[in-house]
Amino acid sequence: MGRSFGALGLVGGLALAASAASAQGGAHDAQIRQLLLGNAWCSFAYNQISGASRSERAQFAPDGSLTVTSGAESYSAGRGGTVAGQSQASRRYFWRVAQGDLHLSENGAQWQPTGLQAKRNSSGAIILVADGKEYAACR
Repeated sequence: MGRSFGALGLVGGLALAASAASAQGGAHDAQIRQLLLGNAWCSFAYNQISGASRSERAQFAPDGSLTVTSGAESYSAGRGGTVAGQSQASRRYFWRVAQGDLHLSENGAQWQPTGLQAKRNSSGAIILVADGKEYAACR
């Protein structure tokens, strides 16, 4: 899932969102929304053994829509040589922030929490973690 996430306090607040959501209320949810809308968010994974990679770019829109574009590359070597494969897909979702967590829906009726957390990497950049995947602000 990139935006401008603000101060370190917000990052810590996201990590503790589940326990603090009731105390912080709507103001905390508004900070999370602002963070999500500030940038597109990107995820990348690479398998060193197979050489396969996958990437994902999440763009949150103010109207509550989310576009996730994913891509993958794979390589296979055999007697006939090396074959490369590539795929790309785009999906749209609905998003909202409630009780300090990001919720996603495919149809706008059934919502699933993502367990959104935020942390900083060794360079100080904000990393979002949602549904077990790490996202950094896209470059």
